[in-house]
Amino acid sequence: MGSNDGLQKGCIFDLLSNSRRRMILCFLRKEGPEMSPMDLAGEVAAVENDVDVESLTYKQQKRVYVSLYQTHLPKLADAGIIQHEKEERTVRLTDRATEIDPYLSTTTGPTYPWHKHYVSLAALSSLVLLAHFAGFPGVGTIPALVLGGAVTLVFGTSGIAQFVMVRHMTGEPSLELCEDSFSP
Repeated sequence: MGSNDGLQKGCIFDLLSNSRRRMILCFLRKEGPEMSPMDLAGEVAAVENDVDVESLTYKQQKRVYVSLYQTHLPKLADAGIIQHEKEERTVRLTDRATEIDPYLSTTTGPTYPWHKHYVSLAALSSLVLLAHFAGFPGVGTIPALVLGGAVTLVFGTSGIAQFVMVRHMTGEPSLELCEDSFSP
C-alpha cells in the first residue's frame, strides 16, 4: 500500500477488531495528542479491570503494557495510524488516523438533509430575486445589494452550521464502542 493510498476496509476492520487497539485510538483522541505507552497501558488496564488508574496493580498494568508494546502498537504503527517512538517513549496519532474515525463513531441516527436545505435556499433566493426585479411591492424597493448580501449571509450561515454539525457528529469517538466486546 503506497503512502498516499487510503486504508482498505479490511485493514481498518482488522485494526478495529481488537478492543485494546480501539481503546488506544480512543485514549489518544481523548487524552492526546501523545501519550507514553505506559500511560496508555494504564488507561486500557483500568477499563479492563473496571478500576481507576490509581488503583491498578503493577501486574495488571504490566500485562497490558507487554501486549500493547509487542502486538498492538506495532500493528497500528505498521498501518500508519500511529507513530510509536520507542526511544522517546511516545505514541501519537498520525493524520491517517482520521480514516478510522468514522468507524469509531456511534452516530447511527438520521442526518440532516443538507442537499435539500441548499436546494430549498437556492429556490427561495431565486424567487425573492425574481420578485425584486419584477417590482413586487415590498421586495422591489429593497436595494439589490442588500438582497444579495442577505442571500450570501444565509448561505454562509448554512455552511457554518453544516460544518459545525458534521464536525460534532464525527468528533470524539465513543469510549463505549472502544470498550465494547473486549477481546485481549
